[in-house]
Amino acid sequence: NIEADLPEGWMVTDLEFPRITIDRPDGGKVLTTEGWGVEKPLDIATFEARYPSHASSMQFIVVHNPEGAFYYGTEDRRGCGKTYSAQCTRDEVIFSDAIPASAGWIDEGTFRLPWESVAGFAPKGWEDAVVRWYRPFTYTTEWGGKTLASRDIPQWCYDADAWIRARHVADDTLDAVRRAAALFGKGLGIHWYYWHNHPYDTHYPDYFPAQPRFAEMIRTAQSLGAHVTPYINGRLWDPAADSYKPDRGCDASCRKPDGTLYTEIYPTSKVLNTVTCPSTDIWHGKIIGLVDRLQRELGVDGIYIDQIAAAAPEPCWNENHPHPVGGGDFWYDGYRRLIGEIRAHHLLEDRILTSEENAECYIDLFDMLLVVNTPHEEDNCIIRPVFPMVYSDRVITSGFTYTPLSTDLMTNGDFRYEMTKALLWGSQPGWVDPRYLMSKEAEREARFLKTLMDFRRGLHDVLYGGRFLRELTPAGDNPTMHAPGFGDDAAVLASEWQTPDGRRAYLVINRDDKAHKVSLPGAGTFRINGLSGKRIDL
Repeated sequence: NIEADLPEGWMVTDLEFPRITIDRPDGGKVLTTEGWGVEKPLDIATFEARYPSHASSMQFIVVHNPEGAFYYGTEDRRGCGKTYSAQCTRDEVIFSDAIPASAGWIDEGTFRLPWESVAGFAPKGWEDAVVRWYRPFTYTTEWGGKTLASRDIPQWCYDADAWIRARHVADDTLDAVRRAAALFGKGLGIHWYYWHNHPYDTHYPDYFPAQPRFAEMIRTAQSLGAHVTPYINGRLWDPAADSYKPDRGCDASCRKPDGTLYTEIYPTSKVLNTVTCPSTDIWHGKIIGLVDRLQRELGVDGIYIDQIAAAAPEPCWNENHPHPVGGGDFWYDGYRRLIGEIRAHHLLEDRILTSEENAECYIDLFDMLLVVNTPHEEDNCIIRPVFPMVYSDRVITSGFTYTPLSTDLMTNGDFRYEMTKALLWGSQPGWVDPRYLMSKEAEREARFLKTLMDFRRGLHDVLYGGRFLRELTPAGDNPTMHAPGFGDDAAVLASEWQTPDGRRAYLVINRDDKAHKVSLPGAGTFRINGLSGKRIDL
């Protein structure tokens, strides 16, 4: 830890702390907490990620090779903004945090960083480091100390077991939603995008009036047993929005030290959006008003508030905002107060709140988290189940990564692989555009997702409140299959879980059309049919 006495009138605006150097391990790999978890070769480069965000969902980095794992992290219980860095040279790896300081961290002339940084070496490997050091820390936090059973999550959210991703208010979308609901049956979840009055990623937060027919489409989907959660953004305010000036969007915006705005441009719209400070009553009123209207006017089953659990906090130097200037915990605190107010006084019975991605410090605010932005490549960027190893017993997730956006790509192996991994890691599979899934060419993929949905319904005693322990590759007749964007992997994949009462179980999925005879430790040899799942209680 660190503290410093300052000359009178001085303040700390930024610090880099600590700075820990190790010898570069031969054949080393770096493991970051981006999305589900990402592993890359330890090339000569700087691996950098901002916390809390999709890019750094948890507070550590691991460098490992067959000799063991070096673990570097922080134990910050207030979700403060920081940038993790592992700089790899020819001979060394240098770990550090770049931290925007808060003026509130200075008391009577003494600056104190309000958390400890930690480091350690685990000869047994990265899994041991994560489970032995990081997981216990999470139980000491506000967000990680709550069990699923202690939270008031609507039963339908547990029972969804598969989601689709409806886009646009159009006849082909509604037709695909109807056919998907007929196939998957009661309980299907629907995230709905492009429903609002302006093009996507523009004019936020002026979503209303909704496009004509959207309310009718919601009612149609609900009459078929599906649950609809439309998309809104919980962080951006477009200066071109009609509400920006009259509703004082300028006063709610985050400010840099020179007083200028933080702005972001997205390829979906190519317009300038400003970043709004979540500490302000102005922004709280805006989001609460949207939640009220979505429930009252459209009759939705939940609200999907994007970017809260995905985008990193910005330091804010607006002296008129209710927080000390700089960094610190005001971002975390602002969103906790906002979502807490919604849950306590505005969210109707049997409705849910969802956010995109999985920044850990918000997991207890949302009934479900959509995790789909984890990067992956066939050779040098592999997704690892780091997040489930830590939080599988305290969170409901859906999705895995972006699903194919064409009929042709639906059938090349990518979709099956994603759905298999999602279920084995505890996630509710799907998040797929029904227009492509329900095409004649993708009929087999649709049946596979339906099979996984039905299989998952028999696993709730394992997946909700249970612990993800590890991945396994069954031995025996288990050929390699290719998944574009992911690479080669076994046809039959498995994971091991521990139920809340301490029993262990294997979950096994065969993504091949053909049956295979395979074996797992303690379970012997067994046959698993093509495109099916199997549970083995140990």
